[in-house]
Amino acid sequence: LLERLTTREIRVRGQSAAKAVMGAEEASDTRHALCKFVYGRMFDWIVARINKSMPGGGGGRLRQDNKNNKKNLPTKKSIGILDIFGFEIFEKNSFEQLCINFTNERLQQHFNRHTFKLEQNIYCSEGIDFDEIDYIDNQPMVDLITKKPHGVLPLLDEELRI
Repeated sequence: LLERLTTREIRVRGQSAAKAVMGAEEASDTRHALCKFVYGRMFDWIVARINKSMPGGGGGRLRQDNKNNKKNLPTKKSIGILDIFGFEIFEKNSFEQLCINFTNERLQQHFNRHTFKLEQNIYCSEGIDFDEIDYIDNQPMVDLITKKPHGVLPLLDEELRI
């Protein structure tokens, strides 16, 4: 593993392969690519296990929609990831998509906290009369992804330690 993370093979047609030692930055990039790959595979495995454990076995199969187009539409219960704006619809979500969606959720949480929670607390402490604004607190979504011990990311970390 050490050799694969710190060297690369150079192949030229008609000659035997030569090994070149990577610089620190290139080796670091290789390590990060490996970690991303492992996390991605673990994410897919955890989603598949959750889907399999759900009543009905999870997953989907090929069937026709109401326009007679054949698509891989879910016919059983399964889990998926939806980004906060709902613009992206993927047949299969990746670990990378989870990270993007998680970042969006954290940004939304930061915005909500500073725009609504903190401002309303200031108004209350200063005795300013105002109409309280109802908003959706996305803390449960953030907890689903990060809260120990059952959040998605802590579960991935735990599985990788085993």
